[in-house]
Amino acid sequence: MTIAWDQRSGTSPVLYYDVIDHGQNINNYISTQRPNHQVRFRGMHNHFVRLKNLQPNTHYYFVIEDSEGLSPRFFFQTGASHAGQTISAIAGGDSRNLRTARKNANLMVAKLRADVVFFGGDMTGGDNDTQWPQWMDDWQLTIASDGRMTPIVGARGNHEKENATLINLFDAPHPDVYYALNFGGNLLRAYTLNSLISTGGEQAAWLENDLSNYSDVVWKIAQYHQGIRPHTKRKAERSDILKNWAHTFYKHRVDVVVECDAHVVKTTWPIRPSTEPGSDQGFVRDKENGTVYVGEGCWGAPLRADDDDKSWTRNSGSFNQFKWLFISQEKIEIRTIKTDNAQQVGSVSDHDRLAMPYNIDLWRPSNGSVITIKNKQYIPGMALVNAAPKASPMIPSRPKVNELKDFELLLSKRSKVEVKLLALFQSQKGHFELQRSSNGLFYRTIDTLQIDRPQHLTQVLRYQDKEIAFLNVPKAYYRLRYFIKDKEIKTEPKVVELTPWNEFYVLKTIPDSEIVQVNYQLNQPQDVRLKVYNDFGQTVISKRLENKTSGSHVEKLNLEGWDSGIYLLSLETENEQIVRRIIVPSS
Repeated sequence: MTIAWDQRSGTSPVLYYDVIDHGQNINNYISTQRPNHQVRFRGMHNHFVRLKNLQPNTHYYFVIEDSEGLSPRFFFQTGASHAGQTISAIAGGDSRNLRTARKNANLMVAKLRADVVFFGGDMTGGDNDTQWPQWMDDWQLTIASDGRMTPIVGARGNHEKENATLINLFDAPHPDVYYALNFGGNLLRAYTLNSLISTGGEQAAWLENDLSNYSDVVWKIAQYHQGIRPHTKRKAERSDILKNWAHTFYKHRVDVVVECDAHVVKTTWPIRPSTEPGSDQGFVRDKENGTVYVGEGCWGAPLRADDDDKSWTRNSGSFNQFKWLFISQEKIEIRTIKTDNAQQVGSVSDHDRLAMPYNIDLWRPSNGSVITIKNKQYIPGMALVNAAPKASPMIPSRPKVNELKDFELLLSKRSKVEVKLLALFQSQKGHFELQRSSNGLFYRTIDTLQIDRPQHLTQVLRYQDKEIAFLNVPKAYYRLRYFIKDKEIKTEPKVVELTPWNEFYVLKTIPDSEIVQVNYQLNQPQDVRLKVYNDFGQTVISKRLENKTSGSHVEKLNLEGWDSGIYLLSLETENEQIVRRIIVPSS
């Protein structure tokens, strides 16, 4: 995650962050980082902190301190590391110069608490020193009342004069502003393309190569600014994008493409490039394998007439809006959200982020308010591995387990669970969920296992359950969940004996302080991972100590503000692990 801000005054900023909310008490935050990069651009002094090695599906709280004081406490949530969790995403663009409409859309972002905003360019009209600080001020409305921030993934529009705008304001990771990111492990790969440079050449080659290398993701979506076939007559056609990208989208089964620029509203039926009889402007409907195109802007730019529908247009309109996508293993759902009534709309909660908030204004066109793209390879209850989302004659039917004879569990010294399966398979692959319980009653899925050989065999699958040694329970229970002919099967549990916490050495606090320290020795320079777990097995601190030299080292933890209880601290290198117990008494 990258945290960015405009340093308007003050010096020496430092970002404090932690998985525990310490408010503005910076002394309790376990991790700190100074800006990796800063640049003066478009009337701002932009600072960027790039955070790496974060835990998945975790709240991170942070505060920025400089010579003049403290920022408010903000937080963000990292994405899941597996495909079992639904992604909520907002997609749109064109917020140029109508600030009231722009602010309303921004406020809707705060209320929907999505995992990410895909923004398709034309943030401002003039790309200048006056408009950009205003745009950033308006973007603060996307921050929820509790300090929750929503990440933005930006594309370049024609009103961004140069690629440097996206680099110096949004820390875009490629000098030509095209790149791709995974979300939810292999659930989604999202492509951001640049329609303001050559769509062929290096960009087209990169797109082809990346899509080939990521054929195992469940869903693929793409965003860019200028649409191939705009739905207003005031915008020119982009046949170069049809030639260089649309054929590639179809070949590699990209599911959804988000376009902007036209300042109208559109959704299409699934379509593919074609000049065959019945095609219209280079596309024809393809229910089985086509791509759905949506857009086209309307985040606060002047609206235009939707006067250029095609035979494959699903619906079109002209009003302020963005798209709201729910992306799960089973399906993608796309809704169009009208944003003008944002002040009157309720907020979703983090516990039910897929619910429709009170008074939300959904677009309800003639063909329905929800576009649903189903994953025809999906089996209910199963986490998918290397599965493509659409049916095709060249894709084998969904693999099923014919018979599972037995499985074994072994726990190594460094908390590695080895799963040994004896099974018979009907087809190329089989899929299992490994589930764990601390009491033998309530289980949760911790990994998806994949079998690759269609034969009667014993196969060992190694999964590193990093939390297992840090559960404050005497035993852990494992079982497998899988399907035979769509019938759910849950095996009898296997039990692993755990090391009692009272066998770990206790770290004492330094006299007259609330600080504990752990001493360790390195034989060679390397990275060290520091983690602290509470007695529920939950990670409360996680950070990487990079480029540690050989020799003696000391790490200190300030316990001020910690809840009373027992914690385990782990210092781990590639080959060694130190585990210590921390006791925080009741105050």
